[in-house]
Amino acid sequence: MRVNNPREFRLMADGSYPNIKVGIFWSIDDVIVGDGVYLQEAEEYGDALQYGEHYDFWEKLKPVNDTQMKLKSHAYDFYPRGRMVCFPKR
Repeated sequence: MRVNNPREFRLMADGSYPNIKVGIFWSIDDVIVGDGVYLQEAEEYGDALQYGEHYDFWEKLKPVNDTQMKLKSHAYDFYPRGRMVCFPKR
């Protein structure tokens, strides 16, 4: 984790972003469950680029493994969750 020394991402020469993703996630028993997209497909939210809503993902999820079953067996905000966003202008 690079909390104190974040990595910088600069636009590519053609104006596109590098291959990094933004999205949502949950941590369930040391397993990450989530959804994300490349920056080119991200949604603008103020100065940030982001993707997804926890509740919408949880509501539509059709579990295919035990970890996803655990997620669906509780309210969407039961397990620790987070979001990866990008602030391209900073």
